[in-house]
Amino acid sequence: MSNLLATTDKAGVSRPLYVVQVRKNHLRKKALMTRRGQCISALFFMLAGCVTLPPRHTASVTAVSGNICIRVPAQQGERLDWMEIMESDKPSSTIIHYDVANPIWVAAEACLPVKGFHFVAGKSYTVLIATVTNAKDAHQYESTFTTGQGLTVIQE
Repeated sequence: MSNLLATTDKAGVSRPLYVVQVRKNHLRKKALMTRRGQCISALFFMLAGCVTLPPRHTASVTAVSGNICIRVPAQQGERLDWMEIMESDKPSSTIIHYDVANPIWVAAEACLPVKGFHFVAGKSYTVLIATVTNAKDAHQYESTFTTGQGLTVIQE
């Protein structure tokens, strides 16, 4: 036997002590790197926080001349960005995008255009509307309603 110190590993094999030390150091570094990665990930998610959506305001829905009229309490200079119409018994929804090049300005007393969407009597709908005032200000509106005979509206 030489002057090197030896130790026995878990498998019962006698190895020089420096090999065992190198292996322990490698495992220790690997554990530290794993913990460091987990800490960085946790820190990232804590700093990122949750995305907060703007509050949804209530849109009003009425029947006007046999058609559904959707109105929002708009501010001066507010334009339509998009509208989503969801029918309760359908898995998909209809999303209507409004052209930025030809903006549709929203007035509080005017009905919003639904671009040919056909509301059916006896169905329940949820309408989500997004408007934009400028590059930073956006508003969302929502209304849930049921259409009765002759397209009367029962707002929920």
